[in-house]
Amino acid sequence: MKRKIVFYTFVCLYLLCSLGFSQNDSLIIVSKSGLLGSTQNLVPLNLKNSQLIQGLELTLDYNTEIECFDVQTTDRTSAFTCDFDKNLITGHIKIVLYSGSTITAGSGPILNITFRVPLTATPGTYPLNLVDVIAVDSWVQPVQLTTVNGNFVVEDAVIPVELASFSASYQPSEKQVILEWRTHSENNNYGFEIQRGTQADQLKRIGFAPGHGTISQPRDYSFIDAKISANQYFYRLKQIDTDGSFVFSDIVEIHISNPAEYQLSQNYPNPFTLKSQTKNTIIGFGMPEEQFVEIKIYNLLGREVKTLVSAVKSRGAHAIQWDGRDYLGSPVSSGVYYYQMKSAGFTKLRKMLILE
Repeated sequence: MKRKIVFYTFVCLYLLCSLGFSQNDSLIIVSKSGLLGSTQNLVPLNLKNSQLIQGLELTLDYNTEIECFDVQTTDRTSAFTCDFDKNLITGHIKIVLYSGSTITAGSGPILNITFRVPLTATPGTYPLNLVDVIAVDSWVQPVQLTTVNGNFVVEDAVIPVELASFSASYQPSEKQVILEWRTHSENNNYGFEIQRGTQADQLKRIGFAPGHGTISQPRDYSFIDAKISANQYFYRLKQIDTDGSFVFSDIVEIHISNPAEYQLSQNYPNPFTLKSQTKNTIIGFGMPEEQFVEIKIYNLLGREVKTLVSAVKSRGAHAIQWDGRDYLGSPVSSGVYYYQMKSAGFTKLRKMLILE
């Protein structure tokens, strides 16, 4: 009888210990590179758990010359809730992850941390250090994880202008086209030459907008084209640097008409790829009256990927570009996506395809 008691006690202790962590458990920082002036630098933290867990708490140290902007999780097989506090201490961010169910081995999340790099940052290697990493297993026992720290490399190659958006809209009451664009940051930006044509391969200068030189804050621009008569126009920006070098934006197309009802056109090109020369796809929509409108991108699971329009738009034809990136600036994967327009009781859903 005593032997049986000893045997069962040994089995229970073995099972209890097996639910803990082994020495192979770790949290890995994947080193990444970022550019001066960039606001979209993702650094993945990959959790490698060999046994069951229910929660995780960690603190990440980083250099104060870069700014931690956001934290998101990429789930594998479990749903996670992520809370973070980046204002606790400058250069530190505390992250708490927990799941409604036990997280099985190998299904831990990937944390995507977005850093913002100002133009004033010093190029070089910035260490990223994980400290105070504590996991909790299914028996609510804290276990220290092994951490593999990494680096964030800030490159000296500066993007002259990081263009965030470029759109065109037609105002029938004023008989004019309004071009609007926004930059994330600028470096030695002399200005923008505005080009227009009735054919995409025959664009000529119609105006110029001075740039803001070197600046790390977002800036908004607009240009009014009142010399129009045809039914279709193509527009492009030529960004000119102070040394004379230049780059072109993508082309936006607009059909000048007065729609009698709300319209949502099929995106063009469709399908499209982020590796193509154009990189962007254009979505056209029409408004019979001035009204608030929303256009959002969704994946196959119905999860919102990005909001393209959420504003009051005038009567007439409009066009907006999508670069195939989500809220964090990360390229979406290939597959089927949907875009939906909502305005004044009108709802329209269309499908688009992104290829490798």
